[in-house]
Amino acid sequence: FDSEFDVVAPPDHPLARARTVRWERLAQERWIMPTGFSMVRRLLEHVFLREGLKPPQPVIESTGPITNLRLVAAGLGVSAVPRAVLQATPDAGVRRVRVQPPIEPGPVGLIYREGPPNPRIELLRAALGLAPR
Repeated sequence: FDSEFDVVAPPDHPLARARTVRWERLAQERWIMPTGFSMVRRLLEHVFLREGLKPPQPVIESTGPITNLRLVAAGLGVSAVPRAVLQATPDAGVRRVRVQPPIEPGPVGLIYREGPPNPRIELLRAALGLAPR
């Protein structure tokens, strides 16, 4: 499914208080990003390239959005996370950065290992309207 994404920063960071932030400014920040082959990383790199900018090299690579929120809250950089994750963790200790232009919605995928049916995976598949395996 497609998800909206938000850039996040620590609450005391100047970006968190700005009315709007352009990608040129974000290119100068320390970034916490997923690994190079993840959909979110490719989505972020696409935004920088679309704006005529070289995508920044992350100071930390981490694929877990909750982990990334914690790293941002610790003041180690800025990141982008699915909006649903940010809304589900209102006490994460980060603030949404109002970016212009915003990140276009992008795909979210669930990857899991083949094997015996997992009841949690089946519940999630049912909630997403997918056929059971």
